[in-house]
Amino acid sequence: MFSTTPNFAALSRKVPSLQHFIQRGRVLGLWRDILRATKKSRGKTELRAWAKSEFVRNREVQDLDHIKYLLSTGRKEFNEMSNYLG
Repeated sequence: MFSTTPNFAALSRKVPSLQHFIQRGRVLGLWRDILRATKKSRGKTELRAWAKSEFVRNREVQDLDHIKYLLSTGRKEFNEMSNYLG
């Protein structure tokens, strides 16, 4: 019923650090904020496509300082964008 041998495939995955886990939550929060803000805007497909391309382009970034920089830059751009959306 239960195997006594460990699943080495599951153990071989790299476990993120606590800081990476926290930053991931912040990135997902920014993504959700962007989706909510663009939900009722006229140019939502273009805005979402642009945001998605930025997230995908930086998907593989692992350096915490660079992630924090990207988050702060993304948050600034989002705030400027939301001022125009109303």
